[in-house]
Amino acid sequence: MSDASNAPETATTEPAVEEKLPAWPTDDELALLSSERRRWIARTLAQLESRVSPKGWQEVGKRFGVGKGKPANESPVFACVRDCVLFDYRASGKTAFERHIEASVDTAEKFEQQCFVAALRHRVAFFVPGERQAAHGFEVTDLLRNEKFVLAEPNLPELPEGYVYVARILPYPWFWTTSSTVRVLPKAVVEAFLAHLEKELGGEGDWRRDLTTVTPDAWAALILNAYVRSLYEEAKAREAVKNEAAKQ
Repeated sequence: MSDASNAPETATTEPAVEEKLPAWPTDDELALLSSERRRWIARTLAQLESRVSPKGWQEVGKRFGVGKGKPANESPVFACVRDCVLFDYRASGKTAFERHIEASVDTAEKFEQQCFVAALRHRVAFFVPGERQAAHGFEVTDLLRNEKFVLAEPNLPELPEGYVYVARILPYPWFWTTSSTVRVLPKAVVEAFLAHLEKELGGEGDWRRDLTTVTPDAWAALILNAYVRSLYEEAKAREAVKNEAAKQ
């Protein structure tokens, strides 16, 4: 007689064990966690920018209209160009961040591995700050995906009426943070862009669910265009203020 014939007709199974989620940190712990991650991002950006080839700076710089080579650190477009160079520009099919992660992941400690995951899951958000979340940031509404999340950026300047922030954001447990480059756009410009995006992705159902199918290159174009437009709007506003002062 086979072993199978001796087996009970119904097998007993152990009850499934629910995965226990980590406890929600205190406000002080969240403030510390978010500041650690912002420091990691700033430190890593500074390390990686020196590894980008001159061609990378040139290719991205041309789109911003800054000519050849890496722009000066004090240039108003430097932070935007660097952001796109490190997260979007691909050499041999990979971005600077992807190459850095591949070379470092085997020796990285848990904290840095978490930062690597966040860097690979970056996305673009158009948002307005809402309720302040104690010492570590704000609850914000992302107009692109029509959803709310906690953004660990405690020092966001006050947003003028009729304007929206645009930034690349990275997800961590309990909150998101920016890649350190935050621009401001008129809300009317963002609404026009969203209407255009809805037309491009439109069809039956909620067009926002198709955002996950947008390619990395398309996201690069999206944030690039948003940054360039924000610089244009910023320059236009400065010119208007200058002209108004000249009349007085």
